[in-house]
Amino acid sequence: MGFLDDAIIKTKEVLDVACKKTDEIVTVEKQKFNIASLKSKREKDFAKLGKIYFEMIKENPEDQSEEVCSLVDDICNKNDEIARLNDEIDKIKNG
Repeated sequence: MGFLDDAIIKTKEVLDVACKKTDEIVTVEKQKFNIASLKSKREKDFAKLGKIYFEMIKENPEDQSEEVCSLVDDICNKNDEIARLNDEIDKIKNG
């Protein structure tokens, strides 16, 4: 029964590796989706910031709104989160 035992052990090893790779792929794809979502939200923030800034400059070039500062902070936070998720993907891919 040595051959059958060896075949079972090898099959288990192959399945373990396949499961690990599947988990890695699912995690990476999930993070890629999160990154795409954050990038989309960031683009909306940039558009909103541009509109606010345009109106602000148009009406009162000396005024600095709290809303502008808040959007800049939101954009910076999304950039940080995108970088963190990209680092996580790199760690997963590189084992």
